[in-house]
Amino acid sequence: MTFFYEQLDPERFQHFVQALLAEKDPHLRCLPVGQPDGGQDAWTTVDLVAAASGKPAVDSRPKLAYQVKFVRNPDSIEDPHRWLVETIEKELPKPNTLAARGAVEYILVTNVRGTAHPDVGSIDQLQRVLDDRIDIPSTVWWRGDVDRRVETASASLRWSYPEILRGNDLLELLFEPDAGSDKLRRQDAIRAFLIDQKEKDEEVRFKQVELQNDLISLFVDVPAQLTRVPGGRRAFSQGQNLVLSLKHASEGGEDRSIQGLSDVYCGAAILFLNPAVQEFYPIAVIQGAPGQGKSTLAQYLCQVYRMQALGNDLSHIPYDRQPKLSRLPFKVDLRDYAVWVRGRNPFDEEERVEAKSRSVEAFCAALVEHHSGGKAFSVDDLHSVLKTSPSLLMLDGLDEVADLDVRERVVKEISAAARRFREIAANVQVVVTTRPSAFSGVSDFPQRTFAYFDLVSLTPKLVLEYADRWTKAKKLDAKNSKDLRFMLRSRLEQAHLRELARNPMQLAILLSVVHSRGPSLPDKRTALYGVYVTLFLSRESEKNDDVREHQELLVDVHCYLAWLLHARAEAENESGRISYDDLMAELRSYLIREGRDSSLAEAIFSGSQRVVFLVARIEGTFEFEVQPLREYFAGRYLYETAAYSPVGSERGGTMPDRFDGIAPNPYWQNVTRFFAGFLDKGELPALVERLTVLITESAYQDVSYPGYLAGLLLRDWVFSRNVRSQQQVISLILRRSSFLALLSRSSGGRRPIALVLPDGAGKSELLTLLFEEIDGEGRFDPEKLRLVGQLLQANATREELVALWKDNYAAREARSLWVHFAYYLGIMASLSIEDLRLNAMPDEEVKDCIQVVGVVTKNAISVQHDLRLTKFYLESVLRFPDHRFGAGRDLAALQVVSTFAGAYFYTFVFIYLADDTPARHAARVTSSIMGPLHANAEGIEGLGLSTLVVELDAQLDYPLSWWRTSLDPWTRITNGLGQYSKNSDAVLRIAILSSQVKAPLSVESSAGLYSSELDMTVRLRLSKLRAGNYRWWTTQFKDASSEWATVTFTSAFFMNAGPTVLRRLLPDVDRLVSGLSDSAFNRIADILEDVQLALDDYSNQRIRARLSELTQLALSPRTKVLAISSMPRFHQPHLADVLLPDYTGTDTVVLERLIDWIARKPNSSARSLMESDWRRLAEYSKVMPEWAWPRSLGDYPSGGTRNAGMPLELAQLIVSSDDYPLSLKAHAEEVCEQAVFEAAVPVMRIAEEEQWFVD
Repeated sequence: MTFFYEQLDPERFQHFVQALLAEKDPHLRCLPVGQPDGGQDAWTTVDLVAAASGKPAVDSRPKLAYQVKFVRNPDSIEDPHRWLVETIEKELPKPNTLAARGAVEYILVTNVRGTAHPDVGSIDQLQRVLDDRIDIPSTVWWRGDVDRRVETASASLRWSYPEILRGNDLLELLFEPDAGSDKLRRQDAIRAFLIDQKEKDEEVRFKQVELQNDLISLFVDVPAQLTRVPGGRRAFSQGQNLVLSLKHASEGGEDRSIQGLSDVYCGAAILFLNPAVQEFYPIAVIQGAPGQGKSTLAQYLCQVYRMQALGNDLSHIPYDRQPKLSRLPFKVDLRDYAVWVRGRNPFDEEERVEAKSRSVEAFCAALVEHHSGGKAFSVDDLHSVLKTSPSLLMLDGLDEVADLDVRERVVKEISAAARRFREIAANVQVVVTTRPSAFSGVSDFPQRTFAYFDLVSLTPKLVLEYADRWTKAKKLDAKNSKDLRFMLRSRLEQAHLRELARNPMQLAILLSVVHSRGPSLPDKRTALYGVYVTLFLSRESEKNDDVREHQELLVDVHCYLAWLLHARAEAENESGRISYDDLMAELRSYLIREGRDSSLAEAIFSGSQRVVFLVARIEGTFEFEVQPLREYFAGRYLYETAAYSPVGSERGGTMPDRFDGIAPNPYWQNVTRFFAGFLDKGELPALVERLTVLITESAYQDVSYPGYLAGLLLRDWVFSRNVRSQQQVISLILRRSSFLALLSRSSGGRRPIALVLPDGAGKSELLTLLFEEIDGEGRFDPEKLRLVGQLLQANATREELVALWKDNYAAREARSLWVHFAYYLGIMASLSIEDLRLNAMPDEEVKDCIQVVGVVTKNAISVQHDLRLTKFYLESVLRFPDHRFGAGRDLAALQVVSTFAGAYFYTFVFIYLADDTPARHAARVTSSIMGPLHANAEGIEGLGLSTLVVELDAQLDYPLSWWRTSLDPWTRITNGLGQYSKNSDAVLRIAILSSQVKAPLSVESSAGLYSSELDMTVRLRLSKLRAGNYRWWTTQFKDASSEWATVTFTSAFFMNAGPTVLRRLLPDVDRLVSGLSDSAFNRIADILEDVQLALDDYSNQRIRARLSELTQLALSPRTKVLAISSMPRFHQPHLADVLLPDYTGTDTVVLERLIDWIARKPNSSARSLMESDWRRLAEYSKVMPEWAWPRSLGDYPSGGTRNAGMPLELAQLIVSSDDYPLSLKAHAEEVCEQAVFEAAVPVMRIAEEEQWFVD
């Protein structure tokens, strides 16, 4: 029996060995990781021989020394003996030195396997080397030695390092003897539960024609993007760095430049099986379009954990898609849980569920009991398991809960359970899957705890990978496999088929059709499903006489049942299932209405577990295999049964009536898409007419949903047979009012990209309009550039964007704006310095855009070859430090300087990490620095930057204790950066940060903030030590004779002055602040905000002391803004409410900060904005131009209770006017959208009232 030590990194393995030793030896001393240790990672003060004989230790000098040597991949070492000999050769002086200091034994601990052959094995050979070369008894604990000690170690120690556990260890540890008298019952229930769920999940839910449907064999890792995280923009940036690092590790690629947001993705399984992702985002929502692979991903994640727990072989699964930790998986179908919260047991329709027992935990306990064959398993049992075992709670299919009220209850129960798990569980990962919610105002999970990930389209590489897996599962020979791949590649060159292949389910259908029909393929989504249904039925009819005889009837029955189940799920809170008895009753009734023999019901449904596309997943019930197939058949039923309404004999239920009934209802969105796909060429003008009414005249005219739906129909090629109709729809959704609504729809971060159009269906018109939007901008509006860039990236390839950008750039005067736009388009890495024409720009324009150019390493290196550009870059980053990219290993020297210039980089000093943590390891948390920096210094040899980079990097070799108690590393950095700018904001920021560390200081009593003979760090630390010295601060105030001195004094004053000084000197400082220029004021405010961003302080003590002083003084709004900016970021929104509750002025520098603080309220103490907050934002928009609004309102999470405080009348006013910024319109539109969605009448009721199905 061995353990997975390689799941640990070297530092954690050393901690693990120390813990293993300390469990047996209470006298063990464990040395810090990452510091010079003299050849010992742990030692004991007890002479073991003496202790065994009962004699006391002679002295406290080390008697036995341990050293740990870890190898990342020990199986790759061909000759472990040689490796260890070479390692020992380097270490030989150290054990002998330890011997001279009193050590009596030396033990080397490693995860390398030894070989046991007498005399020639690595164990014996290395022992001889140790005996010959070391003066004291020495030995090696090989992997086997460590294994045996781990086997006898306590359960608590092994649970402390769950990474090393194998799956069967999990079950064994879970039921150690201390689990109590119920040990065997729990163990049997969990094991039976895992086995049963594993068997049920061995095949992909979507059954394909004549295919081995094995989940593991067919699985492709659909890419996922991080779209929303707890903690705001900084946390989001960290998350993107993590996703990028995992993407690069999985791809092995060399280009690590961030091209744009569309590049920041990674395989979803890789993400959710990664320990770092599990640690940072233990509670997450995965969103994906219909057929995008959400449920398959949920199946896969749970299945690999089950396989691991049951001791199954995982070697055939790629390493990065294997579990790194052992977890017990609990997979919940949220349709079943929705039935549970309504008071019924989905596993026993006769049983009622009491209100007090409708929690997630109660359902999970019932789930285990059901899948274990009825073994008793209670909530107490579940809690006992969760307290000791890392677990995965996979909650699949929130979107399939049709009733909005029930869905909201489900969300609240999940949120409440997640809170409880944090308190009682050892390590629970909670993952919810759902479609991107068109119900933007409903089902919002708490922003503080839930992260959101979106599944994105399959890449061309993944399309071909799936095709290879599919051909193998199909068992095609080499020739047929080659022919199929060739046909697929050729068809993927066509835009409409390329669109279809981006979705895993549609790709599977496409492959089946390509294989059976060759090059003759449909060009519409609906038609593709139709061909597949025909193909599947023809194959089934070859094997089943009933299917062959009743094939047409089976299609009709599927259509009727799909309509019935989908409509009931919405109108009657059903789960989308139907009992066998109800099914037979409905079928007999249907057959009688159709004039058929009702006994055919028994002939078709003879009690089997599967009838074509209907399956019995729960005994006694039937449901559609996957929801998209149910929606396809429902759309087909509505189209094929639509009534004809001649003049003079009008009747309800016509095609336009039915479209009007289902199109406004987001629950029926996918049905609407299939329904529209059935329309003939002559029916399309009527569809355009109904869309026009929906977009321009209905209650939906104030929301973007109708335009979004129209875009989906274009993307489905619904109008391809009628060019006139297609152009009318394109013009309809690209009208400026509709377009801006669609653009704002993308602002909130939770909803899908609003509009994606294919070639020939509006794409070229959309691209032209988007570039015209930027051309008419005039001013730099980051929010609009971001949104337009997002839409463009979703609609065009990088090559197309580069070509369009170059064509526009050549004729533009506002060059710096277009350089920034290139960044938001994600094409910066595809542009050269020559393309950007920086040398043709005036100096001020170059300074304005030089930093964004340096985001890409190759461009930063090109900048380094131009002395003028290099100086501008240094000037820019030292004045306005940028955090647009995280530091990696392969950077330009200028990028390294930019990283160290930013205050946020130094967060690693202040976050909660042990003092002995190496700074380089700590910096990895906040900047993605991985190991020593290797900076490319081409072109800058004469500026001394190469030396500076080496000096900067060297500071990371010291532990955090040094950074926290000494000014030395801070001074070296500020002095290094300061040589390139005399009065650098970056240097001042870093110096203010350094003043917060507990470093002793000895200076002349006359020293002050402007003592040029002192380093800036010393001067700022002095201001902290003089916090309560009123006379000293008064002197500094009077000596602030220049703008730079004023900036330095004011920044230091608000950060470091004590309460007494604050109270006495603030009136004078208030007058000083009132006289500052806008530029100087913003400079100070930015410095204070950035410092607080790095400090990450949540404490209340400093706030209470300062707030009591601030509220007693009559201060200008600007002074209050600076005071708030100097407080911990978490509390700034609340402080703004206290100090500036009713600000009605027009000072834009004040308004910019106020808007930011209001928007950040939900990330601090408030759950949502109040009505007064929204009204203030609406008023501020009359003063603040759109381009000047801070990004934070765009970051403000959308949906649900977040917008609850905005009155509907205010929301309607905002969306109907062009006078408000897009970020505000986005939230207002959601309020309007929620109102119309909540007022939507269930389609079944509409059908009854309008008599859709009455002959």
